[in-house]
Amino acid sequence: MMFGAVVLALGMHAAGGVAGVHAQPLMFLAGPHVDRLHGVVRSGEEYDCGGEIVTATVDHMPADNTELVADEIYELDGSGAVRATWRVPLEFAPLAVRGDTVIAADESLDPPHPLAIRTDGSFVPAATPSAAKALAVAECPKSALPQSDYRSCVQLIDQADGERRLLAFNLSCS
Repeated sequence: MMFGAVVLALGMHAAGGVAGVHAQPLMFLAGPHVDRLHGVVRSGEEYDCGGEIVTATVDHMPADNTELVADEIYELDGSGAVRATWRVPLEFAPLAVRGDTVIAADESLDPPHPLAIRTDGSFVPAATPSAAKALAVAECPKSALPQSDYRSCVQLIDQADGERRLLAFNLSCS
C-alpha cells in the first residue's frame, strides 16, 4: 500500500481536538460520520476488504467505529472467549505483548513504525521486538473471528510475566 506510506510521511492532522505528543498519522477505514473530523485525508482508495481508506492523525485509538473504523486484536482464553481487545490501525498485526499492551505494526511498511497500544486505546511509538521473541502461529479456536475469512492467531510469551497469550487478528485481505 504505497499510498499509506506516502501519507504517513506527510504528517497530516485530523482533530476532534488538538493532537497530543504521541499523535501519529495512521490509516483507518472511514466510519459513517468521518466528515465530523477535520483534516482527515480521504484517499478515494477502496480497501481490499471493503470501505474507504482514510488517514487521520490521532493520539488515541478510536473508541468506536463512528468516525474511524479500526482493526482489532483480541486476546483469547483457552475456550476461545475474548479476554482483552486492542483497537489498532488498519493492517496492524501483533508482534509482542506486555501486560495490557500489545506491540503491533504494519510490517508491509519500511520501516514498520511499531506502536505500543494499551487496551484503553492509548499508544506510544515502540521499538520492533527482537527476533528472539518471534511469533508462533497458532490454530484459532472456531469462535475466534467467525465472520472473517482472514483470521489468524499467534501465541506470544508475555514480556511482563512470561505467560503464554493467544492473540487473534485479521490478516490483510489483499
